[in-house]
Amino acid sequence: MVTSSPLSKPADKGTFNGRPSANERLLADLRAKILDGILQPGTVLSIAEMARRYRVSAIPVREVLQLLVGQGLVSHQSRGDYLIATLSSDELQEIYHVRSSIELAALVRACEQVTASDIDRARVEHRALQDSTVAGDPIAFHRHSRRFHQAMVFPCRMPRLLAMLNTTWDLTEPFQLMQHAPRSTHLQLHADHDLMLTALADRDVGALTKAAQAHGHRLTVIVDQAAVTGDLPVTSSAVDDSDDQDVS
Repeated sequence: MVTSSPLSKPADKGTFNGRPSANERLLADLRAKILDGILQPGTVLSIAEMARRYRVSAIPVREVLQLLVGQGLVSHQSRGDYLIATLSSDELQEIYHVRSSIELAALVRACEQVTASDIDRARVEHRALQDSTVAGDPIAFHRHSRRFHQAMVFPCRMPRLLAMLNTTWDLTEPFQLMQHAPRSTHLQLHADHDLMLTALADRDVGALTKAAQAHGHRLTVIVDQAAVTGDLPVTSSAVDDSDDQDVS
């Protein structure tokens, strides 16, 4: 039974500079809740309910939902419903494969032109990821893992490639697969991160390629296991009526 509305929980992603509009705050809040798995794939989104909850009219809600449709995070059904986008296990596997391929291309290029400051940045993110691994916090692991990978590929300095990579991350994050993986798997993934960071610091393309490919394969195994055990998110009921929010 649903005890509290996912929309009522605080989000910590998607901040905007300056004085953001209500649309920008609504977009940031919904993106954060989707990417953190608070609003799970298949969750139905009611325009009227969201307008009431966020104290805005239906027009900005529709505009934000259409933006999220364009980002692949929300789907618009033929009968007019909006819901958090869902994927089959095969589709999720495909996106992880594409993500790994794009990341590998970025890593190879990064290896050619990485600087000392780039390595320092990656090490900072790696330490944060290590802390979340030790703490056994799967949500924090997801967040810091993405930031670590972003720091690793940033030195490629290819904005279009990085934008494509971020799109694939956005499509996989709502499934929060690390919440379904045992601690031993978290430790194995972090060991992969160690090898990848060392290889990048050494500018060793061969070692970096090998470590990144092993890491990608490990992720697809997690998807397979989650599909077999039924841990992939399924359609959930609409949210309840608690805790309005004001984004005006």
